[in-house]
Amino acid sequence: VRVIYKGYMGDALMGDHLSRQLWASYDGDTLSRLLFARTKVLFRNIKPKDVFTKNFQRTIDGAVFQSFQAALAESKATLVANRQNQFDLRQRQRRFTLNGVELVRSRVIVRTPFCDNDLVEFMLKVPPGLRFDRFLFKEVLVRAFPNVGKVPCEGTGLPLVPCARDLRIRISNRMRWRLHAAGFKWVPIPRGRPLADYDNWMRTALRVWVESTLLSNRALERGYLQPEYIRSIVKHHMEGQTNCWRELGALMTLELWHRLFID
Repeated sequence: VRVIYKGYMGDALMGDHLSRQLWASYDGDTLSRLLFARTKVLFRNIKPKDVFTKNFQRTIDGAVFQSFQAALAESKATLVANRQNQFDLRQRQRRFTLNGVELVRSRVIVRTPFCDNDLVEFMLKVPPGLRFDRFLFKEVLVRAFPNVGKVPCEGTGLPLVPCARDLRIRISNRMRWRLHAAGFKWVPIPRGRPLADYDNWMRTALRVWVESTLLSNRALERGYLQPEYIRSIVKHHMEGQTNCWRELGALMTLELWHRLFID
């Protein structure tokens, strides 16, 4: 029996998305536009105006921001960090967790410890400073499970507590950086590894599915995508000229949603 723990809610609860720029208070309109700019990261490598037809853009003009403002207004917090935290919990992370559970629970036993109502209520009252960089979560983990704290983290590659492993990793990283800078280019430098290699998945195992879905007449003739541009970004991604897995994933989701609920 396999057990999987869904941690999307935990990301928002423990401050994974907080940053120092959010330690401030703004008027309602400025706050909405600031958070909207941080949240609207779906199209990073391409411009939405190139993807969608002019008629479609006129139809939805302003509607996305208005919908975002309405959702944001559910929270009355004035500090941007708290407003974003509550928005993430109510909108993004709740949906991610729900969809993730629906996706995998036919195969494994799913546990959602971060969805406990008492935990959510408590964390929303915790000052942002204790949630920044998952400070409180790390403190609890280290005190309750000191041996787990010695395991290197995915983000930094270092343990949470000072130990022999931490010292060894730091010395190794420093030596590799110095050797690489001295001209020994064959020495690999420390790099973070992605949790999921979506770029290559779409170019290999998922390529036929992506191309047959996005480049089909069914998708390109709906009237809101610009066919030639869609063909070009798919072609450039598959050839390795660009990394548009996020954008292609969003367009795939839109098309599959239409097939399930509109067609």
